[in-house]
Amino acid sequence: MNLSALVALASSLALAAQTQHPTVRCDETPPPAPKVDGPRVQSSLNDLLAAEGLGASRSGVAVVRPVDLDGDASTLEMLVDVLSPEHCVGAVCETLVVRACASGQLWAIGHGKMLLPLGSRSGGWMDLAESAFPGLPVGTVRFSAGRYR
Repeated sequence: MNLSALVALASSLALAAQTQHPTVRCDETPPPAPKVDGPRVQSSLNDLLAAEGLGASRSGVAVVRPVDLDGDASTLEMLVDVLSPEHCVGAVCETLVVRACASGQLWAIGHGKMLLPLGSRSGGWMDLAESAFPGLPVGTVRFSAGRYR
């Protein structure tokens, strides 16, 4: 096998690994920010929940809050509040952190309870406050190693 064939094979394997791995991030240089509407997020809700290791929702409603978490206007991040009996305890509901790639693919990159943006940043990304009651922050979720933890 010649050198160009080996390079082509290595490139193909690397591309296949990137496209099949569930933690692939948006590394492409995107055109203007992708557009994502509520119905699109709603139709992907159970896939996004599963990506975070959370159970499916039978009747959940996705409330989308667009927010620029990484300081890059050409990408789109959003906080998605999951309003469902499976993901809420009283008024405290699960919030997914979702990123839209230029291709339109949605990626869950973290979750927590009632997440709200803070003014501080970690790794260039906005920190998020986790709440136990609306308006009562009890912890901070920070961006590290490609996701919110």
